[in-house]
Amino acid sequence: MSTLRSATLRLAYVRPELRPYLLPLLVETGVRVAVRKWKDKEKMEAYLAEHPGANPDNHEVVGEGGDEEGDKQEIVYKKPTKEQVERAQREVSKTKWKKPDLGEEQGEVERTALYLGIENYEDIMAAGKNAKLVPLEEDVWSKLENTDSYKTNTVEKANSRAKKYNRDIANVFDGMGTELPAPVVLFREGEPPYLVGGNTRLMASRALGHTPKVLAIYM
Repeated sequence: MSTLRSATLRLAYVRPELRPYLLPLLVETGVRVAVRKWKDKEKMEAYLAEHPGANPDNHEVVGEGGDEEGDKQEIVYKKPTKEQVERAQREVSKTKWKKPDLGEEQGEVERTALYLGIENYEDIMAAGKNAKLVPLEEDVWSKLENTDSYKTNTVEKANSRAKKYNRDIANVFDGMGTELPAPVVLFREGEPPYLVGGNTRLMASRALGHTPKVLAIYM
């Protein structure tokens, strides 16, 4: 992490009143809407095979215009087709949730630490190493902060919010029935659970009536 970014996080921690102004700066410079582009599909698949926790949503083959060094671009909203939704409805129960690569979620972890006043985001990363996958129970989901996915109980509602947030929910519907990185939830004693990352996956799951598994990090 850059010295400037570290200093910004530290300033946000010691000066809570500045967080509303500092958080947007970290969002703009973060990796939340970044995708790695590949020229070669086989190289991309080999990378994902070597990094089982990597999020496939953050990788795509773009042909000759791609850059294996990891160009970044904004992920734009895509509306799921009727066929995609129907297939997801049939296959969702077969979805296998896997432990995500927290390295790919670092931008989200940093913003979580900033927002919640956790001095060192690496404390979350460290706790995540021993975290386990658990079903996202209704009583937890209904209280989950940093997401409105509990309300997206129809495909139309999930799609509407994905459009608002400019997220590629069509790709998530396509992934249902396969192996997907689990969303990440932070649990702290005496505090409501907080979603670190994976909102689009939660919205799609809720719309399909599916109970996903999440990586439960306890601190």
